[in-house]
Amino acid sequence: MRKTYSKKAISPVITTVLLVLMVLVLASIIVIWWNSFMGESITKIDESSKTPKSIEQFCSRVVIDGTLIGANVSVVNTGSVPVYKIGFQKKTKTDTKIEISDSQIIGGASKSVGISSSMIPNSGAGDKLYIIPILLGNDKDGEQKEFQCPEENWKQIV
Repeated sequence: MRKTYSKKAISPVITTVLLVLMVLVLASIIVIWWNSFMGESITKIDESSKTPKSIEQFCSRVVIDGTLIGANVSVVNTGSVPVYKIGFQKKTKTDTKIEISDSQIIGGASKSVGISSSMIPNSGAGDKLYIIPILLGNDKDGEQKEFQCPEENWKQIV
């Protein structure tokens, strides 16, 4: 009796190609996964050094103050960074509302901004009203994007 062995295996060339393809697919998955953690970077030109900087650095230079007068908020920008839009957040014990105004305020200027009646806080109930600065910067493709400054840069009015 004679045994015959058939050589039916994958050739080394095909094995190498398959391994390279698997590595490329795995690398693509890792890159996509990593980019989901990285936020979109928005920059703004620093007028003093003429270089682009992260827009978060400008939020700490925004100096705004506000006074509530009826259904209007008198907003004063005493900083040097222009504010593209003004947002208002009303916090109650049970609810939070946000309203965005298209008012632009350059550095050193003031503006009276109207708010809706639902945004007027009830100080007796412990409601709080905050001014939210929204800046304008550029993304990596040069397109203009709005950036809402983080909560530590908000100004409490009431």
